[in-house]
Amino acid sequence: NKINTITTGSSVMSSQKWGENRSLPAGYEQSGRVTLAAGTKTISNDTISSSSNISLSRQGVGGTLGQLYVANIVDGTTFDIVSSDLGDLSDVFWKIEN
Repeated sequence: NKINTITTGSSVMSSQKWGENRSLPAGYEQSGRVTLAAGTKTISNDTISSSSNISLSRQGVGGTLGQLYVANIVDGTTFDIVSSDLGDLSDVFWKIEN
């Protein structure tokens, strides 16, 4: 997997050194923090895949809280963080592990 873009507020972590082609080493983690709007937020990420493990954690409460989940993973493109309540405006931390 290669990194072409990283969403503002995101980070990439690994104990391994990056290669010359900026490929992500095995076991990398990528993370970020976003604010939901109308209970959803689309994350652009060119390393996401349907087999990725994605963790979500509410960092700040806003609006009417709902259950958080990941939806609409498009390999190498985007994924959505969604709340079961459209009034959820919370800050959410996400982390991808591949």
